[in-house]
Amino acid sequence: MFSCVICEKEWCYVSSFCPSCRIIKNIGNSYGFEEIRMVLEKVCLRNKIQRDYKINKQLKNELIEKTKALKTENNEID
Repeated sequence: MFSCVICEKEWCYVSSFCPSCRIIKNIGNSYGFEEIRMVLEKVCLRNKIQRDYKINKQLKNELIEKTKALKTENNEID
């Protein structure tokens, strides 16, 4: 009995890959593992610029919500 060499979570009896990771391996064999890595990095990972943009966007949205809430409170008081 072996641990899957990709995910290291599933146990395999006959091969080195669990059924899910076998699909990933077959895709890598078809398209090339370098291509798969590049797609994963572009789609799944964020770089510093993307992280900063997301943080700034979230902070801007929070500021807009707080401003709306304050305006609503001021209108209710008047």
